[in-house]
Amino acid sequence: RNKSFYEAGQKAMNAIWEQMSTEERPLRNKPWIEAGHTATREFFRKMTEEERREHCRPAFEAAGKANPSNIELIARDFLDKIGIEYTSHTVFGRYIVDIFIPSRRLIIECDGCYWHGCEECNKRQNTKEQILRAEARNKYFDNLGLLILHLMEHDIKHGNFMMLINALSR
Repeated sequence: RNKSFYEAGQKAMNAIWEQMSTEERPLRNKPWIEAGHTATREFFRKMTEEERREHCRPAFEAAGKANPSNIELIARDFLDKIGIEYTSHTVFGRYIVDIFIPSRRLIIECDGCYWHGCEECNKRQNTKEQILRAEARNKYFDNLGLLILHLMEHDIKHGNFMMLINALSR
């Protein structure tokens, strides 16, 4: 009885979901997402730093073992050619960075033009939430005394590493 009740509810929700536009769907889920973020914050707030690391270790390890993007591989190849030592998928608190150069305290993020709303390529616009999240992330690294450099996909694919060369020459 419970299973059929659950299945009927799922079918009804799927039908409602299918009728919604792509703009309506995130609005419908926003309260649930916000509730989840609040619960997660409370859950982590009660933990020590060591407990947080242990809890998140499987996700960090999975991210570290994940296949790097093509643009990350190109950027790494460039760093290898000029003899710069770096680490990949380094963990800082709750963040994982693409490339970290410890000797320069430099973080390199290889940003895809679509996912990071490249203005030059005009592939899509970032939402206010994405912009705020990126600003908070950058501020976190800044507070650690780390320099963060965002290399865009189109620059990496065209071999334009001038921003990186300038950052390394500091």
